[in-house]
Amino acid sequence: MIDPVSFVKEHVPGFEEKTFKKPIYLELGLTNNCYLLEVEGETPEKYVLRVCNPNKNRILQIDRDLEKVVNDTIVAIGISPKVVFMDPETGSLLTEYIEGTTHEAEILRNKKNLDLVIDGMKKLHSVKIDKEHKSTYDVIEEYNRKYKTYEPDKMSSIVPDSIDKYVQKALEIKNKYAGHDSDQVLCHLDLTWQNLIFASNQCYFIDWEYAKMADPMLDIAGFAIHNWLTPNDEKYLLKTYFDEEIDDSQTLKYKEMKFVWALKEGFWAAIQSGIQNKEKCDFYRDWGKQCFDHVETIYEMIK
Repeated sequence: MIDPVSFVKEHVPGFEEKTFKKPIYLELGLTNNCYLLEVEGETPEKYVLRVCNPNKNRILQIDRDLEKVVNDTIVAIGISPKVVFMDPETGSLLTEYIEGTTHEAEILRNKKNLDLVIDGMKKLHSVKIDKEHKSTYDVIEEYNRKYKTYEPDKMSSIVPDSIDKYVQKALEIKNKYAGHDSDQVLCHLDLTWQNLIFASNQCYFIDWEYAKMADPMLDIAGFAIHNWLTPNDEKYLLKTYFDEEIDDSQTLKYKEMKFVWALKEGFWAAIQSGIQNKEKCDFYRDWGKQCFDHVETIYEMIK
């Protein structure tokens, strides 16, 4: 494990002479190691350092060059902490620390908090990026090819036997909307409550490593699944985001995007269970099973 203070002084320009208090390890991410760094002195300076495992970047299909483009793009819309430093080669990232609160899913689902999240999503979905990268469907296909190479015995207890049928359905959905590239916008795609910080009557999004261009409905669908929204919550989410009740075709699209997002997330959790240490395996196994349960249920609605 690295010394975060030494790392920052060595790699971040302008930080060589700063004096830091003892770093605090943050139990934030599931994939990376994060530290809270506070500079000693009269003027408060707090930062969060994220240190990545480059091997996991490859296995989990994380594109750090893309993440840098995303971080450079979103600074203008003010929905994320300011990035001080990023090394695309390793994924190491230093951001300013936002004094705020995360709300677990039950509290997140109240209308006031949902309104702030929706406002953030609308701002985000007004942005596009011009960089070639893998789509969510590409990632699903890659996960499907690769997942059995990581602890296959663990995988078999998570990934359903009928997985090829579900992947094929996802590709049918991809082809259905293939002519709608103009609908693609920048999406976060990991809007779990842990990545949402509420401060100053605003919701800030953190952890952009899975962000990419996609249909905004995919982001909305992922947010709903990640935070266990009820049917009434989902109805409010969709009506508030679109400023009106959605029609039958949009309702079907929402279900299709829930299917695609849950399939991608189920694969992600299955692979994580095979590459993470034993202490985290139960979490990934349980989450993967929940996601594939969503896949199986929604498939019956949309097949």
